[in-house]
Amino acid sequence: MTMKFGRHILLFLVGAVLTLSFQSCRPEQAEYSHTLNDLHTSLQEKYLDQSRMQQKFLEEYGRAHDQMVLAIDKSENLPVLLYTQAPDYTLNLCRILKELTREHDRFIDKQRDYEHIFQDLDTEIGRYERLIASLKQRPVEPAMETCRDSCISYASGILDSYTCIRETLSEDKLLYQDAVRRMNVTNDYVQTCFAQLKDFVFKEGQTSWPQIFSHPQYYMDRLRHTVRTADEEQARLNLLSGAFRRSTLPMILNFLALLAAILLTLWVRAKGAGLKTSLRLFLPAIFAALMVTICRIGFMPDRLITLILAPLLLGVCIWQLIVCIRCSGKTEQLDRIVGWASLIVELAALVTAFFGFAFIAMIVVIWWFVQLAVIFAMQCCVYLTRQYKEKKVDPRIEAYDDKVADITGLNRQAFLFGTTWLYNLIVGVLLPVAGILSVPFCIKLALEAFDFSAVFEQLYTAPFLHLRDNDGGDVLKMSAQSIVLLVCLFFVFRYVVRLIHGLWQNLSFASVRRKTHREKINSNDINLSLGNTIITVLLWLVYIAIVIVTLRIPIGTLGLVAGGFSAGLGLALKEPINNFISGIQLMSGRIRVGDFIECDGVRGKVISIGYLNTVLRVVDDDSYIVFLNSTLFNKNFKNLSRNSIYDYLKVTVNVCYGTDVEKVRTLLLDAAESLKTKDGYGRDLVEPGFGIQVVVDSFNEKDVDFGMAQYVLIEEHIAYTYHARELIYKTLSQNGITPTLRTDVQILK
Repeated sequence: MTMKFGRHILLFLVGAVLTLSFQSCRPEQAEYSHTLNDLHTSLQEKYLDQSRMQQKFLEEYGRAHDQMVLAIDKSENLPVLLYTQAPDYTLNLCRILKELTREHDRFIDKQRDYEHIFQDLDTEIGRYERLIASLKQRPVEPAMETCRDSCISYASGILDSYTCIRETLSEDKLLYQDAVRRMNVTNDYVQTCFAQLKDFVFKEGQTSWPQIFSHPQYYMDRLRHTVRTADEEQARLNLLSGAFRRSTLPMILNFLALLAAILLTLWVRAKGAGLKTSLRLFLPAIFAALMVTICRIGFMPDRLITLILAPLLLGVCIWQLIVCIRCSGKTEQLDRIVGWASLIVELAALVTAFFGFAFIAMIVVIWWFVQLAVIFAMQCCVYLTRQYKEKKVDPRIEAYDDKVADITGLNRQAFLFGTTWLYNLIVGVLLPVAGILSVPFCIKLALEAFDFSAVFEQLYTAPFLHLRDNDGGDVLKMSAQSIVLLVCLFFVFRYVVRLIHGLWQNLSFASVRRKTHREKINSNDINLSLGNTIITVLLWLVYIAIVIVTLRIPIGTLGLVAGGFSAGLGLALKEPINNFISGIQLMSGRIRVGDFIECDGVRGKVISIGYLNTVLRVVDDDSYIVFLNSTLFNKNFKNLSRNSIYDYLKVTVNVCYGTDVEKVRTLLLDAAESLKTKDGYGRDLVEPGFGIQVVVDSFNEKDVDFGMAQYVLIEEHIAYTYHARELIYKTLSQNGITPTLRTDVQILK
């Protein structure tokens, strides 16, 4: 019975497994059928789209092929033009080299496009080949064979379309690769020519005027020969599909745009007679730029440029000197400065051209013309910013002024930062950064006008100081680009420091207002010095880290330098470091800006706590005294504002014996009610808890002392004393009592 029962269980389990297996195959087969139907719909749509795309490709292929053939023909004409170029036409050679470089870059980019297209085609062809093979190998139910065959048909059609496109483009790809190989050979020669041209323009120089003076007849004969062959050279260049003719139009448009910018900015800043005077001041620079532009767009030969440029610049310098003298005092100071700067630049160009570097002189003239447009644009921005400040910012400052009337110096600027942030951003960041960036930008435009943009990249980005250690690692890597970047970041970080100061101090100001329920807050109610110092130190440490990373300074190098100079720097910086640490400890809570302290018999108000010293304004004579932080930290000074903002004051008056004590007390108490006022921050001038008390203080030989005692705000101590003395004298005199006054001051500890 047991064995039979076991066999029945085994047969039951086997049957269950087989049943589940067949049931699991049915959903899989049903799922594959559903997938095949979806694939059929997708392939049908793809086949129709691919057919339309192939037809459109065949229609446009002819035009694209013709354009490619024209581009290849042009690329083959340019080297011929380069190889036959006369040596006395540097401007023509610059243009040819630039066109060849541009064509080479264009061919390289097009070759990359071909490679991407063929990669995509190969991917699609491989994908559909695998799809067809998968469909053919997979068995399906008889009902789905028709659907499967239709999917294979559509996939084969799409595969044939991709294959046809690839075969059509293969011939163009081979033709293009041959053209690229020829262009690469030509580009190597172009780079050699460009290096020689750069040396000729910037190092070797051209014919100088001392050489012309030494052999005038020889150079005049060469000039006549150049002028006679100029027409032939220009006709030869015109065969280059109008490339030279097209290159002159942007130069003309750029000159007109810069001239319009100069005139517009002058018109915005000056009107009437002032506009005419300013225009006269800069006409020589504009005229010089116009003459150089004419030489450039006319592709004048080198000998003619050498002959006419120096006399032209000499005349411009004389003209500029005359107008600078005549216009002195008739224009704004900045215009006069720019006018004299124009004279200096023109003299530099004259000297450069006189000694044979005519093309550098032309670049300098064009650079200054572009720089003038930028300078005038920035002047116009400054003028508009001032107008904005007068109309928008100043009224806001006046409206906010009463709330922070006791805040001075940098703290005051930070409190007002919420009102002046946009103006400070324009004046403190945007204009300085724009002025710094304008110099390399204008130099780049001037070099591009003469097709020397590659020279700018080398001058601006290549490091002019590159130090390495014995292992070949970078010790210091400095370029013009890195210097410009760090200087711009300096202005940005300076603004960010002020911005964070302003945000933090305004939040602190609002917090104290909520706690004290006062509209106006005194400066010593908030400890600002420590927070300002921490913010400043942290942000400038970040800037120093950026400087180290930008200049590629290894940390190990800094450690070696610090170790080598540690002894000397430690001795030299002992006192400044001590003062800095003492200042941090003072800021942490011992004193605040606005506190009244007494040190070495001097009572004053803390105006500022710096990294090295603390400044007090003396109460008695309103003078300033400076304590080193370490000196103040080591002294036993008294902080009169720490426990209370009130200072005990007793004004003593002497009256004769026989005077009615109650009468004197009543008169003085009634009169003292006028002293119980409030200061500009809404605080009681006299501490209300103690009030004002009149007591008999002492007896003398001929009179008796009455004392009027009260606690007075520390910063109002002097003014209150004067007022109280005058009030006592008037009150007693008007009531027939002749007083004699003495003052006794005691500090509440």
